[in-house]
Amino acid sequence: LLTASGARMAGPGEFTRRAFLNGRIDLSRADAVMQLIGATSEAAARASIRQLEGGVTGFVRAASDRLIQMLSLIEACTDFPDEVEEQATAGISALKAELSRRCDPKSARILREGASIVLAGRPNVGKSSLMNALLNQERAIVTSIPGTTRDVLTERISIGGITAELSDTAGRRATDDPVERIGVERATRAVDQADVVLMVIDASEPLSAEDAILLASADERAIVCLNKSDLPAAVRAVDL
Repeated sequence: LLTASGARMAGPGEFTRRAFLNGRIDLSRADAVMQLIGATSEAAARASIRQLEGGVTGFVRAASDRLIQMLSLIEACTDFPDEVEEQATAGISALKAELSRRCDPKSARILREGASIVLAGRPNVGKSSLMNALLNQERAIVTSIPGTTRDVLTERISIGGITAELSDTAGRRATDDPVERIGVERATRAVDQADVVLMVIDASEPLSAEDAILLASADERAIVCLNKSDLPAAVRAVDL
């Protein structure tokens, strides 16, 4: 009877849209509703709730007030350059750093979609064993035969409330085996695209040429993992 009289059913997001159009919430809070619905981790859900409660709005308003203050200082510089210039420069630099930190697209993507964590290292350093330990299940095949892992094996895991894709890769070494060579190439690509690289080193053996090449490529994404600590140590953290 209602629809026959001209009413229509509410569409997806109807009440959020109406709240935004009527000025009850701003755009950041409306966006937070969708982010909360699509959150894939506890950390992403918490961030969406903070945004829904006005966290982004408060930051934007505070940044706007600081910008207005900086504009006032810049105008004052025309009359009192010696007294105000240093204060204005310091204030602008601080605000720029704060905006850059808050608007980091990589951090936002990791929070929303999850991080990519890749295990890298030469054959038989224990990458697959480490992956099984982190997953708490026998997911990767573990043998004493070098080159057992031929492809990139990926599983999802939650770390500190953040969803991550944990990937085991083929041992990186020069090989004449065409199948293993493809696995090594895929391992290299996985490392290039990763957010975090766990560089696994067999601490029970001296560093090899493959270890040295891997460590030389380390950047800010790398975490060096000294594995096989149950055996007598041939490599220590101070040696790296």
